[in-house]
Amino acid sequence: MKKSLFFLVFFVLVFSFFSVPIHAKTLVVDNSIWSYFGFYCESGDEYYHLIKNALNNADDGDIVEICPGTYQESNLEINKNITIEGLGNSPDDVKVYARSKNPIFYTSGWRDGVTLENFLVEQERNNKDALYIDEGTNFSLKNLTISSKGYGIDINKILDSNFIGLNVNTSNIALNINESYNGLYIDNSTFISSKNDAVNINKITGNFIIKNSEFEAEKKDGIWINTCNYVDIENSYIHDTKKEGFYVKTNNQKIDMKGNLIENPGNYGVYIADTSNPGEIKNNIIKGASIRGFYLLENKKWRGYQVENNCFENGNGKNVFNRDKNAYFNKNYYDDWSGSGAYEIPDIPVYDSNPLSSCPFSSIPKPIIDYHMDECSWDNNTSTYEIKNYGSLGSNYDATAVNGANTIHNGKICRGGDFIGTYAKLNNYPHIGNQWSMSVWIKFPLTPILDQYQLSNYYYFIIASVEGTGDLGFFAKSKYGSNYKWGVYNNNGNIQKINLGNIKFGWHHVVQVVKNSKTYLYIDGNYIGKVNIFTHGDVKYTGSSTDYTDYETIGSYMDEFKLYDTALTTDQIQQIYNNENAGKNYDGTERTCLPCMAIDHYEIWHYTTNLTCQPAPLEIKACANDNCSTLYTENVTLTLNYDSKSKQISFSGGDDNTTISYTQAETITLSTSNESPTPSHPTTCHIFNSSSTSCDITFKDTGFVFKSPTNSDYIVNNILSCSSKPIEIDAVEKDNATNKCTNMSAFNGDVTLSMYGKYITPSTNPYGTKVIVDNTSVETTNSSSTPSGTPVTLHFDNGSAQFNLSYPDAGSIEVGAIYNENGLHVEGESNPFVVKPARFVFDNLSNPADNATCTNDSCWADVGVFKRAKEEFDFNVKAVCDNATVTPNYYPINQNGDNSTVNLTAFMVAPDNGTDVTNKLDNVTISASAFHGGVAHVSESFNDVGIISMNATETDYLGAGEIFGNKPYVGRFIPDHFKITAVDNGTLKDQCDTFNYTGQTTTYNITPKFVITAQNKDNQTTVNYEGVFFKLKASDVSITNPTTDDKQLGSDKTSKVSISIERAQATLQDNHNGSGTYTFGSDNITYLKDNNSKIAPFAPQFSFVIDNITDLDNVSCINCPDNITVTGTQMKYGRLKIFNNYGPGDESLILKVQAQYWDGVQWSLNGDDVCTTLNIDDFEKKNPTGNISVSDISIGSVQGVDSGEGSLTILPPGAEKYGSIDIDLYDNASFYNWLYDNNTKGEAFFGIYRGNDRVIEWKEISP
Repeated sequence: MKKSLFFLVFFVLVFSFFSVPIHAKTLVVDNSIWSYFGFYCESGDEYYHLIKNALNNADDGDIVEICPGTYQESNLEINKNITIEGLGNSPDDVKVYARSKNPIFYTSGWRDGVTLENFLVEQERNNKDALYIDEGTNFSLKNLTISSKGYGIDINKILDSNFIGLNVNTSNIALNINESYNGLYIDNSTFISSKNDAVNINKITGNFIIKNSEFEAEKKDGIWINTCNYVDIENSYIHDTKKEGFYVKTNNQKIDMKGNLIENPGNYGVYIADTSNPGEIKNNIIKGASIRGFYLLENKKWRGYQVENNCFENGNGKNVFNRDKNAYFNKNYYDDWSGSGAYEIPDIPVYDSNPLSSCPFSSIPKPIIDYHMDECSWDNNTSTYEIKNYGSLGSNYDATAVNGANTIHNGKICRGGDFIGTYAKLNNYPHIGNQWSMSVWIKFPLTPILDQYQLSNYYYFIIASVEGTGDLGFFAKSKYGSNYKWGVYNNNGNIQKINLGNIKFGWHHVVQVVKNSKTYLYIDGNYIGKVNIFTHGDVKYTGSSTDYTDYETIGSYMDEFKLYDTALTTDQIQQIYNNENAGKNYDGTERTCLPCMAIDHYEIWHYTTNLTCQPAPLEIKACANDNCSTLYTENVTLTLNYDSKSKQISFSGGDDNTTISYTQAETITLSTSNESPTPSHPTTCHIFNSSSTSCDITFKDTGFVFKSPTNSDYIVNNILSCSSKPIEIDAVEKDNATNKCTNMSAFNGDVTLSMYGKYITPSTNPYGTKVIVDNTSVETTNSSSTPSGTPVTLHFDNGSAQFNLSYPDAGSIEVGAIYNENGLHVEGESNPFVVKPARFVFDNLSNPADNATCTNDSCWADVGVFKRAKEEFDFNVKAVCDNATVTPNYYPINQNGDNSTVNLTAFMVAPDNGTDVTNKLDNVTISASAFHGGVAHVSESFNDVGIISMNATETDYLGAGEIFGNKPYVGRFIPDHFKITAVDNGTLKDQCDTFNYTGQTTTYNITPKFVITAQNKDNQTTVNYEGVFFKLKASDVSITNPTTDDKQLGSDKTSKVSISIERAQATLQDNHNGSGTYTFGSDNITYLKDNNSKIAPFAPQFSFVIDNITDLDNVSCINCPDNITVTGTQMKYGRLKIFNNYGPGDESLILKVQAQYWDGVQWSLNGDDVCTTLNIDDFEKKNPTGNISVSDISIGSVQGVDSGEGSLTILPPGAEKYGSIDIDLYDNASFYNWLYDNNTKGEAFFGIYRGNDRVIEWKEISP
């Protein structure tokens, strides 16, 4: 018993010891520069610079973590069951690549549980593998990007494995599997091959599941399977294959396909040659096949496939071919169905008993973000997130408006968003990876704000951006035209863009699709182009960027912003465009635009009198604001009340014209009730062409009525001031039997009437202007007066007569007549009608452009000067008749009779013909009070340069329409002054690495330049000072050259060291933004070498004085003189020193040469000189002694200066020669000016001294 217990205890202890798990290691791979100093991106148990070394030292269960970077390695063997993980934010952050005859990664032996995650593998050699898996089970490939000129993933045998989030783009087969057992699961992946199948499988047993994935094969099949068991493909996209989209030769179980889009297959969309059991083909779209969309069975068999609710869109006779005798087809859409009877499916005549007339579902996925932007307003409160998300991520991803962004009523669909200088911030940031799409409507043109970000003369407008670095997409617009570019700014700060040219004004549908590491652009459903980069990350802003958020807004209106977490197809993009362009939701469902306006009040417009025998015209308005300048355009209903009667009114669009009839001769009062929507304020009444607010209408049984002869109703049309227009007057009475109007027979022949006019609006005329009837000025009174009239004889025919009326003034007036003879009293007045001035004229605005006959900018630029920018000029605006007669009672009045304004606008004639520059005028309105006698005095200024045209406009004088006047040419305007606004100081070029010698001529390393900005009187840039209007030349800039250093005193401690400067040709570049850049030429600059400059090394600095800048128009600089400074690294006072040497006459003699500089105390070796080149011809031989002559001496070679030292080799003159000779610099040596010194020369001695190591004693013997 005890012995058994002992062995039991021993067994448990031993087993426990050996079953303790060994701790898995983390091996970190980092090849960054910091890793070599011991700083790694991640902590771990072991550290390596090469992936290969980490793999060699890994054990089963270990994790190999690869830091962001690029690793050029291949033939990386995975011989352990390990995890290899990239530590970047995306697979692209960790790149492993090579051009190798071996795979980049490969497995050896039977592997179990290998995981590869989050990195990029790139094989650059043709027909070789990026990743080769020999044998194994439980493989997990996640979030990998694989690019290969050969094969992507090549597998011999694999079991029970998962491939998720792969992006494989290859020349050969993207996924090649010889055998797969016990199941393979693929999700959210992309497989693309340019020369072979996207997926090729020889044999697969177990379940083969594909979901949410994409397959493309330009030359062969999308998915090709030789032998398989159960296959399930859902919500995937197979497209643009040269042969079959999906092909199965032998299926031993069944195939299910649900919710897929198979588009543009070369031959067949789905081809199932043989299958054993019934499967389900449901909710798919198969379109664009050249032979058949769906091919089921090569031989006739009983299988029973369920084919339901699919869309077959492949053209006549190309949709379905079936040999399954028991197949069930039901509720499918066929684009070649005639629409009558059941649809017959060949080859076996199977019927679809319920064929559909349209595709039963949308093929467009639901977006994760969908901002309709239909809110009535945005409050810009960061806590409310008022921009609602209708996408799948729900309300947690609502957004808020920033910087004052708000909605507009005229979006692309219902309302939209105004993002000019504004943007929206998302509450939470949705993540987008390596496949996504963005859809948005943008209204062009894009408008830069004052500080819009610009680069290389283009303004940048961002559509949306991610947190950190990266813009999903942007537009760039030329500063000097309408050329646009589109591009992407990715997470690494790289920019790629394509040119778009001009974009037509208006709304455009913009879609970006990211797949295969590229971004594709579609505009209005059409493919435009692509860039080879993309942005991923967490989307933070729409309408601007993350880095320059306030200065890179989209600059326009946007609507219908959507993000999809998949790559939309061309067909889906076209569907979205068609649906939204028709005012529907992206998926084709109807959009109901909810009303946002509230009704402030209703208005009833009418005339003061009317006959009982004719309807009284009325206009009902639904007003959205207090002065009714904005109408409520949705549906309204109300009851119109008059006396004891009422009338139901319904209308939309803001107003409605109606009539009422009243047969009793009395005064009635108008009102409304039962209004829907209910107004905020009571209904008001207004008299047409009058400022009266009475709600009363007086009906009469008899009276004079007036009309323009062409009218059927008794309405006098508006006329122009001073013009004479015919008016018809009828004497009418009510027929008591019919209640209709009949002409009074008593009025025949010549009848004298007392005729008059009335001032309605203005209600008085201080100038006493009279209404003229048939050349007779008749009494004209205030509206409240009772006139007696002026006798005028008219000729009546059965109660009707005509007369000519004119009014040489402006305003709303009435004409009336009174007859009171023979016991008959008849009177009446016309409706108030408007007499409107014919035009405005600009008076007292004579200027040099008046008489110009220019047709181009060059001509306009030579027109004489009128005013400086922002300089005041005066003129008058007159309201006149066609004959130029002033209408003295004119001043601007709106339809309601309230004082209005005349608007002044300006447009460029040159430069930029047609550009609206109203915002550059000082005064843009003329108030009613400014008019006296029909004339307004205006003090104006224009703040830019060029020739402008000016317009004066009253948009709607008393409701009668526009009064307009134009001054076609005003100018030329010139800048008020120039200002130096930016100075880029220069630096000297070091002729030898880090220094120059005194006396050595150099030029600039950084060329000095400065910006001259043309400005107006208020110091604002006159941006039109460009092109031919840019009058400034480089020669107009006066600059004084420096003669000494700014600071450095010479050896005399009093005067500064001297400089000589030879100026080269400077340039003045027109920056096309109101400024020019003056750039110095390649000037020759020399610090003079003289006694005073013999000082220690110093940092040179000198300054040019910009004395004055004056162009041809005498525009000059206001901040001149100004300085521009040039600095250098180091200036050295130097010399070349040749050292003496001696030797026998029959041996070469080497003279050491040094480049030296004066250090302030003594000469020192200039070890910095590695530049001075020595040539034999630089040196002069002179002053020979002894029996040596100059001709005896030759310099055999020279060694240039290096680290301050060089040498000369003097050839031997001969054993019998003795004496010395001086070696000095020729004055034509290239460095003579800065390295010559009185002590430069050296002396070579021959035969005077002799030394030999083998001579014990020697002495000289006289000859």
